[in-house]
Amino acid sequence: MDYKFITKHQAAELLGVSVETLKSWRRKGLLRNGVHYSGDDKFVRYNQQLLLDWLINRSRDPEAHERAVDNFLASLASNQKNSRLTNKLAPKK
Repeated sequence: MDYKFITKHQAAELLGVSVETLKSWRRKGLLRNGVHYSGDDKFVRYNQQLLLDWLINRSRDPEAHERAVDNFLASLASNQKNSRLTNKLAPKK
């Protein structure tokens, strides 16, 4: 799955909340850096798919959301056993 990252304004519109609500959720730890968003208060991008999944499943089925998060994390190049990056960084035998 390809993950799309969007601006704070796009994310607020998508979820029907204000930019300040998104910031509040980040500060309370409801949204996790490196998962739901990347960046800081000045420059932040949100993972569109995981935001939507979080909104849908946070109360109804939190375990389903954790599976979505696990799938996202597993898709990262740094978590690929045979990625070129991993092979380059592996110690030589």
